[in-house]
Amino acid sequence: GSFDKANAANMGKGVWKVRPMVGAAKRIGDFDLEATLYYNVYEKNRETGVTAGSETIFESYAGYYILPGIILGGNVNALYGQDRRLNGVSVPDTGTRKFQAGPTVYWRTSAHTSVTVTALSEFGVRNSSEGLLLTARFVWRLQP
Repeated sequence: GSFDKANAANMGKGVWKVRPMVGAAKRIGDFDLEATLYYNVYEKNRETGVTAGSETIFESYAGYYILPGIILGGNVNALYGQDRRLNGVSVPDTGTRKFQAGPTVYWRTSAHTSVTVTALSEFGVRNSSEGLLLTARFVWRLQP
């Protein structure tokens, strides 16, 4: 989103974010298991002197094929953020924390397409917004 130093509310942070990640996925019989670890590192906003705290994010998923091409599963995620820094000085108690949990339905609609719908309830939130995150993803594979 955009960033304007004169605005009290901004859609963006006016910085670059680097997000290295590592993940693993394994299918065992009719079970599908996945885990991903992310680490967000933010650059300093030169206009405000604020550096958002780095964040460690763990996302996990476990699902079960109830029919060929249909998986019912669940997610449990956690985000832990460090305190923000202002002109190099840590601002106490500004780190974020958020937990998410909820169901996922995956449907392979054809050899080339699939649909995933997820509903994640957020809880244990500190210094961030809390709510219900609904996502839908349509995938079209170029090769089967």
